[in-house]
Amino acid sequence: MQAPRFLKDRIAYIREQALLPQKFPRHRYSCSAVMATLSCRLAHSHSSNMANPRPSLTLTLLQAREAAMAFFRPALNQHDLTEQQWRVIRILHQQGELESHQLAHQACILKPSMTGVLSRLERDGLVRRQKSSQDQRRVFVGLTERGQQCFVSMSEGMESNYRRIEEQFGEEKMQQLLALLGELKNIKP
Repeated sequence: MQAPRFLKDRIAYIREQALLPQKFPRHRYSCSAVMATLSCRLAHSHSSNMANPRPSLTLTLLQAREAAMAFFRPALNQHDLTEQQWRVIRILHQQGELESHQLAHQACILKPSMTGVLSRLERDGLVRRQKSSQDQRRVFVGLTERGQQCFVSMSEGMESNYRRIEEQFGEEKMQQLLALLGELKNIKP
């Protein structure tokens, strides 16, 4: 049985790259034998790349986030708030009333999760939701007076944590990091 043309071309290329021995039988190609030999050869030829892979950007960003959040979690726990709830409170304090989908986007919270976050914040009297009078599908979210007070009462402790991070990391490096991350978050696939 003759091997298909694409397989012959691939085997010829592999031979040129010295990944398959020249003495491999040309008259009868066993796909499984070729693939087994090729897999071993490719694994060996690329082992130097696999042994020393490129650092993971996404994993490094997550690890850096965890290191930074370790400064803030105790304060959040003290005020009985989750990270997501704090992001919502902070964004609403900075930007005022927003539509719920805008808030979800800015807080990096999926819309289904945002519903639960807002329900708990509304239950605790920290936010209010209001449907648009012109379009009942649009829901606006804003901080209540209690939500504003929550932000103010937490601000000093949060700012203190930022200063602690800057003491260890450096103010100039922090500004550079924020600028670089600002650029990175705007790239498109």
